[in-house]
Amino acid sequence: MNGEDRELLERFHRDAEDFRRYMAQSGIRQYMELLRHPGRLFLVNLLSGIATGLGILIGGTVLVALIIWILSQFVTLPLIGDFIAVIVREVQRRVGSP
Repeated sequence: MNGEDRELLERFHRDAEDFRRYMAQSGIRQYMELLRHPGRLFLVNLLSGIATGLGILIGGTVLVALIIWILSQFVTLPLIGDFIAVIVREVQRRVGSP
């Protein structure tokens, strides 16, 4: 084996070791293990969906409340106050707030 072949082989071993480390760190083993157990995969996806839905619900509620509060601060303006008051009342009526 000449020097060029030896260098190529050493580079291959380094690249293979780097790839092995990358795969170990990427969590592919845990993913493959999850795919082997469909019930657990279903449970993980169900909990993930519930958490996502709950986050969207809470975030949307906070955002709508913030928008209503900001709009209610402008009700005292003469020109757009009446228009914003109508919007705030309509939103509160549809949401069910007093």
